[in-house]
Amino acid sequence: MLGGANADCQGCGDVAPATLSLGGYSFNGTVFGGMRFSQVTWQSWGSQQATAPGTNANFVSPGETGTVTLIAFDLGRCGGTYGYQALEWLSGSQTFDPSNYYDTCNGKGVGPGFPG
Repeated sequence: MLGGANADCQGCGDVAPATLSLGGYSFNGTVFGGMRFSQVTWQSWGSQQATAPGTNANFVSPGETGTVTLIAFDLGRCGGTYGYQALEWLSGSQTFDPSNYYDTCNGKGVGPGFPG
């Protein structure tokens, strides 16, 4: 599973979801109205880290689109469900930083660059 079902993440609580919609969040001082990821094709689902390269991303506000790599990690329990507790997305030259992520259990951002 990708985290647990929660109101801020459509697709969380599902096994290898092909689409994801995240509610609003802030990042580096910018408030985003949410995100939609489509055409998600997971690789290595069930391993310590699952990735979905070349995923279509729509940043609802400010209305930008692009292609990102999704990384699901931190296997553990969300309530009674076992799955990936964290999700990060990378574009361009960004590198994976496990201290900044979207908590798929409670729908909040975590880390200094990703306040909830």
